[in-house]
Amino acid sequence: MIQQNFIKIYEESFKSNWELPALSNYKDRKTLSYSQLAEKIARIHIMYEELGIRKGDKVALIGKNHTGWSLVFLATITYGAVIVPILHEFNPESIEHIISHSESRCVFINKKIWENLDKNKVTVPVFSLPSFDLLQSHDETTKELPIKLDALFAKKYPDGFHKENI
Repeated sequence: MIQQNFIKIYEESFKSNWELPALSNYKDRKTLSYSQLAEKIARIHIMYEELGIRKGDKVALIGKNHTGWSLVFLATITYGAVIVPILHEFNPESIEHIISHSESRCVFINKKIWENLDKNKVTVPVFSLPSFDLLQSHDETTKELPIKLDALFAKKYPDGFHKENI
């Protein structure tokens, strides 16, 4: 039996398809190449590091089919965290309960879904999909994260992000 590392397969795919299209949104016809997708994943990995998320921690993901949803999914599993996908059709109380019960460390959610939730019942950082704007945080350090993310990325990849960085 041949054993393959799931993450290694992704790594090789990103490198060998660097300039090719990876994900597209049907409605707005926006496409991310493998290189763009890899860079966005690296940015989310930095966010996770700054949020103190470790391997095995859970990240909730609630939204409709979109490249942003796929991006968070890939970033989370390649980071070593556990994705908690929650159907956007669930009622607000169920979504709030799953976020809490799963012990998710942060949430990525569509704004329209977020508007229907009780903000007091979600106590972890919440980011919007697909913009990745910070919607809620009770921690001042986290509130500064979107502002300093570019600087953190530039510090980690001073020569830019390349295939070799995957």
